[in-house]
Amino acid sequence: MLNKNEALKCILIFKDKDKPGMRVAAELHKLAKSQHFQIKIVADPSKLRQMLEVLSINAVVIDVGRESGDTLTALRILEGFPAIPLFIFNGFLLPRIAEKSLEYDHVQYCEDYNNLDRFIAMILEKISKKRLSTIHGIDLGNFLQLMNSEKFSGQIIVTSGAKRGEFFLRSGQLISASMNDASNKMALAEMSSWKKVTVEIEAKPPVHAANSLPPRKSQPRNEKIASAIAIDPETHAGRIDILRFSDLSKKISVNIHMLNSALQEVQDMFADELLRTDIFLTTNGRSLAGWNSQPLACSQFAAITKSLKSSLQISQFPPLGDYYLLDLDADQLLFVVVTDELQWGFLLMGTKKHLGLLLKIVLPKALAFLEDAITTRYIE
Repeated sequence: MLNKNEALKCILIFKDKDKPGMRVAAELHKLAKSQHFQIKIVADPSKLRQMLEVLSINAVVIDVGRESGDTLTALRILEGFPAIPLFIFNGFLLPRIAEKSLEYDHVQYCEDYNNLDRFIAMILEKISKKRLSTIHGIDLGNFLQLMNSEKFSGQIIVTSGAKRGEFFLRSGQLISASMNDASNKMALAEMSSWKKVTVEIEAKPPVHAANSLPPRKSQPRNEKIASAIAIDPETHAGRIDILRFSDLSKKISVNIHMLNSALQEVQDMFADELLRTDIFLTTNGRSLAGWNSQPLACSQFAAITKSLKSSLQISQFPPLGDYYLLDLDADQLLFVVVTDELQWGFLLMGTKKHLGLLLKIVLPKALAFLEDAITTRYIE
């Protein structure tokens, strides 16, 4: 029985709109209620991508028809979604489909009706497993929201290759976007589509200029600009790869892409036991990369780490080392790795069985990852 907070798993079935196959969809429909999943049907390749982008899909099933054209089109679309398990039933033994299926690493393929029950069982087994969410780095839309919550004033420089644009904020309010001679709206739309983005933060009041900071009376509402740059979280458009900022006497560069690679590697060690994880800035707790991210918790634990360091110093204890552990109720464990510039928090289900893995394997890996992702240059 599902509880009220548990969503149904979703299987998306692609069927040829003219001459569809029949057996797989019919068998799955028989099991949907008892196995607690729902089925979505799409027969038009032009709508397939839209459904993949809009819906949370646990598996895609292609029930191949008597002709290969639409199926080949669907397979080309699915190349862009390698994280979604794909099941192909080629009941009409079309050779082009069989050949194309070999190009995919994430495909389960079947063409024998005698093995249909086994094929259906593979689908059900796959969707019954807990699917870990894709790890994302911070994107421009969320980054501007963080700047708003921190009441940041200054200039944010956004670059992607040879392209360059700027945001100007005052007390967290996004008052202007600038890119060549483009208007605010056009600059926002253009920068939100860039890939491999580097962001540099200049934490100082921006210089008033006619083409950058409009008069207060013509200032656009912040919520309108923030929504204009909102980025689809399922794409990599606008994803920040490098973040640069100044902190007192230092200029710091953080490789966000490297942090995401580190998250993925460590996440694979825990499978279903990892509840959430975040890598965040030591100075203000700003989350830079995570899974099941909790930005509010990041800011709070940055403050807790700072208070803990201060308390140890006041008490004349030795300084805090590379980590600390919290044993929580509900058989949960919080593990926080600490460096000068970054911290990495893990919330895990289960306590004692993880201690050896955390201290002997995860800790040295995490420290190495964080060190490699940070470049610091001292300002003379």
